[in-house]
Amino acid sequence: MNFKPLPMDWSKSRTWVGLLQIPFYALLVGLPLFVCNIFQLLGFIFLLPFSAHACRRWNNWVATFWWSSLVLWTRYIHRLKIRRTGDPLPLGKSAIVIGNHVEQPDIPVVLDLAYDSGAIGGLKFFVKNQLRF
Repeated sequence: MNFKPLPMDWSKSRTWVGLLQIPFYALLVGLPLFVCNIFQLLGFIFLLPFSAHACRRWNNWVATFWWSSLVLWTRYIHRLKIRRTGDPLPLGKSAIVIGNHVEQPDIPVVLDLAYDSGAIGGLKFFVKNQLRF
């Protein structure tokens, strides 16, 4: 089903407010992401030489923290509600979820689904070559 694009308000005041929000969101999202990447890098430096399993568990924990914070942000700050139908994903099991990637909201839907099934830390994304660019 095709939807009409949302109307854009290009008035000067609205544009400037949007531009002023960019540094705020860059700090709010970018800084914690940078810190999480530093923690992952430290895991590779200090854990991988001794135990690949411990390094994997550490990186899984960091990824769980980061992706879960994004899911909770979309749920409670942006009040995103996702309605799912069909069989639930099995808890503690591996599963393949295929999205059609017609729109950008596919990613929050997959993150929300993985969060509810307890598999968000081990989430992997695969894309076909045409979607990379």
